[in-house]
Amino acid sequence: MKKNVLGSIVVLIAAVLVVLGMVFPFYSVEFFGESMSASLIYADGVSVVGVVWLVFTGLTILFALIGKKVPTVIFGILTTLGMLLSFALNSSGLSELEGLAELVEKGNGYYLSVVGAIAMFVAVIFYAATTKKVKTVK
Repeated sequence: MKKNVLGSIVVLIAAVLVVLGMVFPFYSVEFFGESMSASLIYADGVSVVGVVWLVFTGLTILFALIGKKVPTVIFGILTTLGMLLSFALNSSGLSELEGLAELVEKGNGYYLSVVGAIAMFVAVIFYAATTKKVKTVK
């Protein structure tokens, strides 16, 4: 495979959005002057399943930089599915708290997780479409 510099840059930008979506607070709760926030990677002092999506994102970047098309697409799609799954599960948890809407506030991670997931999907499709296989002459 020929290295795809532009495709790698697009994947890297999408990966930054994914990581920001995991690290920034997904939601925060303020009650009697005490506040608590949770992100997709860290909640209540416990690392959550977002660590797996972080590893998949790292592998996507790695394979894009070394020019491996198929693993880049596979791990990029796994990252996308994982982020959307985490978003759906955490959003359903937020919908259960509708009665406390004035106490619960959606954070930047809420929006960046979806934007990052969509950006990653588009980026790996772009990467796959623009990576050309080098023909060897025997």
